Amino acid sequence: MVEMPTRTKVENWKSDHLASAADAWTRQAHTVEDIYGSAQQAVAEPTWHGSAADSAHDRMFSDVVRVRTAMEMLRKAAGIAKNGADLLAGLKRNAVEAISNAERQFFSVSDNLRVTDRMPKVLVGPLLLVRDLARAALEADIRGKALSLAAADERIASQLKPIATSLR
Repeated sequence: MVEMPTRTKVENWKSDHLASAADAWTRQAHTVEDIYGSAQQAVAEPTWHGSAADSAHDRMFSDVVRVRTAMEMLRKAAGIAKNGADLLAGLKRNAVEAISNAERQFFSVSDNLRVTDRMPKVLVGPLLLVRDLARAALEADIRGKALSLAAADERIASQLKPIATSLR
């Protein structure tokens, strides 16, 4: 179950580590692909013949299959991380904007994302009801956006974890 983040956590949410990881995994996949491509070419055109050459060719083929699988997993992880970084940055922006919106309307937003009215309690009747309804709507909006951010972060982590496990 996703836990409600605090205002501090929402405002300090980082996703740049995912973009950095995506870049690193993409570079790593390209590097491995280049190295194995060169090795495969060298084994495919040996200047030597016989069972040792055949064995080297067979071993290279089985290694290339495993390496390609690993490269596909790296690229998949990179895609998840890149898309995840973009998604989290947007969701953070939405949550922070919802907090700012409430504050512009003369409400306070606490660290536990509770909204309180900063207007003096001189309002009566319908105006008081309108402010209370606005407070409740703003609080629901803020908490919903914060929860969406936390849920997306957990979902991204749950997508990356099995890939990381399979690459060990």
